[in-house]
Amino acid sequence: MTDIHNTAIINPKAKIGDNVSIGPYCNIDGDVTIRDNVTLVSHISISGSTTIGENTKIWPFSVIGSEPQDLKHNSEEGKLIIGANNKIREHVTMHSGTKEGGMLTKIGENNLNTDQVWLLTRPESDSQRVLWMDDKPVKLRLIEEGFVNPD
Repeated sequence: MTDIHNTAIINPKAKIGDNVSIGPYCNIDGDVTIRDNVTLVSHISISGSTTIGENTKIWPFSVIGSEPQDLKHNSEEGKLIIGANNKIREHVTMHSGTKEGGMLTKIGENNLNTDQVWLLTRPESDSQRVLWMDDKPVKLRLIEEGFVNPD
């Protein structure tokens, strides 16, 4: 049974799967698809052309699917696809793809995105990865750990 908190705001065009929990103050706007057994804890913004895979859990204050933080972005409509079984912790941002990256940001399955991660707008992330913040710039950390190519 899908459970939607009465303070959540959901665009009628959004496609919501079975057994989804949408907590307080979540805002879902755009061409959004939320697959079965997804949990949105609270205070989450999901927008754009975004798909969230089965059994994914997203914690508060995450921003999912909004326009890329890229000066070259010119209002093109990209997509964000998040695979199944992901854990997206507090304050994570995942943006839609850019023209340079084929208009698609794709996240694999079984990933843990820890607190305050900003996911680059062009990755095609493999499965079973852990992304985190530390004292190094995020792009440098992702290059060192083999998540993205340095170019």
